[in-house]
Amino acid sequence: MNFLGWHKPQASGPELRRKYRCGARFQIETCGLDRAARFFTERTETSEVNDSGCKFTLKTEIGADAILAVRALAGHEGSAELLRPVLFRVVRMERNGSGWNVTTTKMQRDDPWTGGLLKTED
Repeated sequence: MNFLGWHKPQASGPELRRKYRCGARFQIETCGLDRAARFFTERTETSEVNDSGCKFTLKTEIGADAILAVRALAGHEGSAELLRPVLFRVVRMERNGSGWNVTTTKMQRDDPWTGGLLKTED
């Protein structure tokens, strides 16, 4: 199954990962433990989504290998219903001017966190 608008590349290896992306912007809520092991919840927006993970920014500093629960906001509105959370592991963090760019990989087999917001094709 593939998201509409995504094209499976002919390349393999690192090139495959680089090309198989969608620049979808989803409003999400993230929660987990910050760098000081305190629970936090923060709403943000994805900058990239693919079948194995996503990228977004956080104001909260977290551990380099933290596990986060990520929930998409249905309808992309801050007051919209929260969808079922999915666990992600942080694989990369980079400091930006006002926080952190966070790259994650999905820890669960299914991809329910978009809640059907991305149409799929067979």
